[in-house]
Amino acid sequence: MADIQEQFQSYRSGRVHIQVLPSKQFHTRHLTVKLVTPLRRETLTPWALLPYLWLEGTSAHPTPLAVSRYAETLLGASVRTLSNKRGDVQVAELYASVPDETVFTVAQGVFHDLLQFVAQLIGNPSGGPERFSMAAVTREKTLHKKRIESLMDDKIAYALERCLAAMCEDEPAGLPRLGLLEDLTGITASQLWDAQQKLLREAEIYVYLVGRFAHPEGMVSEVQEILAPVFPTVSRINSTYTQAILVRAGQVRQVAEVQDVVQGKLNLGFRTGIGYGDKEYPALLFANGILGGFPHSKLFVHVRERAGLAYYASSRLDGLTGMTVVQSGIEMSNKDKVTDIAMEQVTALQSGEITDEEMEFTRRGLRNQYMQAMDQPLTLADIHFQGVLAGSLRDTQDILEQLSKLKKEDVAAAAAHLQLDTIYFLHGEEAAAHAGA
Repeated sequence: MADIQEQFQSYRSGRVHIQVLPSKQFHTRHLTVKLVTPLRRETLTPWALLPYLWLEGTSAHPTPLAVSRYAETLLGASVRTLSNKRGDVQVAELYASVPDETVFTVAQGVFHDLLQFVAQLIGNPSGGPERFSMAAVTREKTLHKKRIESLMDDKIAYALERCLAAMCEDEPAGLPRLGLLEDLTGITASQLWDAQQKLLREAEIYVYLVGRFAHPEGMVSEVQEILAPVFPTVSRINSTYTQAILVRAGQVRQVAEVQDVVQGKLNLGFRTGIGYGDKEYPALLFANGILGGFPHSKLFVHVRERAGLAYYASSRLDGLTGMTVVQSGIEMSNKDKVTDIAMEQVTALQSGEITDEEMEFTRRGLRNQYMQAMDQPLTLADIHFQGVLAGSLRDTQDILEQLSKLKKEDVAAAAAHLQLDTIYFLHGEEAAAHAGA
């Protein structure tokens, strides 16, 4: 059976890349448009805001309510936007889906109408010639401020972002996904319009189509006819490849932050120098699973269950950058104990102290994750997109086969690349006063 990632059919016209996955598995047609640019401080915040402005209206549908009502006429089309970052690139994204016309006769022509609608949302915003609506800009700036501030309410996500920012203080990957409050305040409608035009001129465009497309070439022609004119022709094509963050020599960074919290958030950030396209990646993925990716993992068992020192203890791997972060929620007085036990688990992993049960359960867990992805059209597109950004498309079946063949020594060898870079601790005033006593 051919791997599903191999079934993507790729087309390119200038800087517009179109990927089609014909599949009878789904009763809906899914469209994803990704505008990819290098992460830069000067464009970070306005470009992070723009995708949300797209849903504020078009010249034909000039308000958010009009946009929503028109989407309903497309048989309840789902349309949403997102500002994201992947490695050292920024991604403005739009997702849309409608019922498949080959399954529902009432849906004839609705995907064509959806394409035209998406082209309007991205390329023809409301507000008149060469400007955004002032009301829309005011509203979205207020909402975006809340989006940025809301990260403070999710202390787990906040601590992770702050840890990664400290790890990559002088690198693009350290910039926050949604931008910076200090840059948001002074942005004007005119500046946002200029940022919109710059984004349309400079971004590399990736369009994903997933659904029952019996004649992909015809659908590609339709996409090129409707969507491509949104993006002006330019002579220079930007590279969008992102690479693993290199291991840095020197002492481990210690970063502490004080807030009004009752539970400390301790994150240990590791660099590996291994990215999605490297041959060691499957083994590193497996190593992360044993370390903290599942309930049977070393961190969960030793830090949370046996020592009883954490409310949660896990690890996550960023496949593009290779950065791995151990995350834990702890009593603030237990920082040193938890750090010591977590590092003991890393050392054990690197030394090959891995049980047969850990190997088998991790293998099953990773396989289940990939199998679940096969049922999710947006995840299928994202797996392919990650390969594009890494400059190395990976077959899912090939990864599963490699995972099935890995031995303990392979996992230990990959874990040996884990080098502690940053210790980030978010804690309350009580811990700060105790530390200073």
